[in-house]
Amino acid sequence: MYANDHKDRFPGDVPGPAGLDDIVFGNSGYRRGAGNIGTENNGAYSNFVPSTLPEIYGLPAIYAQLKYIPAGSMVWVCPAQLEWMKANKNTYSVDTSDNVARSTSQDRQGRSNRFNWNSATRPYVQDNISQYAYTTGVIKILASPTYVITASQRQFLYPHRVSGKLAVNILYLDGHVGYGISGGGPTYLTIPIR
Repeated sequence: MYANDHKDRFPGDVPGPAGLDDIVFGNSGYRRGAGNIGTENNGAYSNFVPSTLPEIYGLPAIYAQLKYIPAGSMVWVCPAQLEWMKANKNTYSVDTSDNVARSTSQDRQGRSNRFNWNSATRPYVQDNISQYAYTTGVIKILASPTYVITASQRQFLYPHRVSGKLAVNILYLDGHVGYGISGGGPTYLTIPIR
């Protein structure tokens, strides 16, 4: 939907002629759900900063603003995820890299070699296992304290099990979905969802 309405581009934090109007993710791949106000420290995060502002950044917020998916929709919440993350009204993280925002359908379907990645193996949206939500309604300052979940904590966040192994749901850049099986590193063994 978004790409159809925005010249074949995905959302991203790529400043353009409109400046901050083009900032969609607020420099963070994991944000709370649209309109959620970050007064609760979900996840007992040590650098938590409470906010009285509603969340306006992130994929759930931009889709709500554009009336693709209503604010508060449970489509953004994996029922298998931990309760503290479900309370954020979003349990998915997004690849916010500039190349993804600049890519076109030709790139995402593997018909171009402009970018050094394979869209069939590059996650775009997946179960969040790596970040705490940033302060709602505020653009993340790149020098701010880290919001990364440590590897020792991460093992408890994989919401799925596939063949007895820890797994996440993944929407890949080319549009197919699959499970990412934990391999102990940053890459996943992909198993298509049937």
